[in-house]
Amino acid sequence: MTVTPELRIDWFRILTDLCQDGGSLYQVSRITSIPRSTLQNYKQGVEPSHSLGMCLLRLWAIKTGKDRDEAPTQQRYDPIMVR
Repeated sequence: MTVTPELRIDWFRILTDLCQDGGSLYQVSRITSIPRSTLQNYKQGVEPSHSLGMCLLRLWAIKTGKDRDEAPTQQRYDPIMVR
């Protein structure tokens, strides 16, 4: 999978996948040492720094059994295109 400037990782879906099967943001926080409030911000659309994003993608890949390249993406919002 190629992530172009038009696409971004869908952090909401990544975190939702990590919380399936009885998981929680609290557990993700404990595993990654990323504060739960920060994870909540990512779920609401804030993009993590590269290193924290890679940490979450690694955890997602381990949990789902998928490669990081299979991570869900979404169209990047472009305010210029909205006009």
